[in-house]
Amino acid sequence: MKQLLLLLTFTITASSFAQIVNIPDPEFKQRLLNNSNINTNGDGEIQVSEAEAFDGSILIGFPVSSTTNITDFTGIEFFTNVTKIAINRCIATSIDLSENNFLEEISITN
Repeated sequence: MKQLLLLLTFTITASSFAQIVNIPDPEFKQRLLNNSNINTNGDGEIQVSEAEAFDGSILIGFPVSSTTNITDFTGIEFFTNVTKIAINRCIATSIDLSENNFLEEISITN
């Protein structure tokens, strides 16, 4: 019984540290998951720690000829160290970049 309780306690404690970023738009989430520099553990979710650790570029809608159906960029605020965000040809009408304090370049075009 003690072993079961110890295992249960460890499982609950370990899972509470793996906070998942809420990314409601399935296409946006899939594009982030497809980037192995972001989804470093390949578990099908983006943890807060993965988002915060990423300091590269987020490119959406490239090559230029591709169109996306992304309508919601919720979750991008957790990428606090991202340096470049380039979005091309998507149908979203707004994006909140107020938490992305290390942005050096932003490009958003139709």
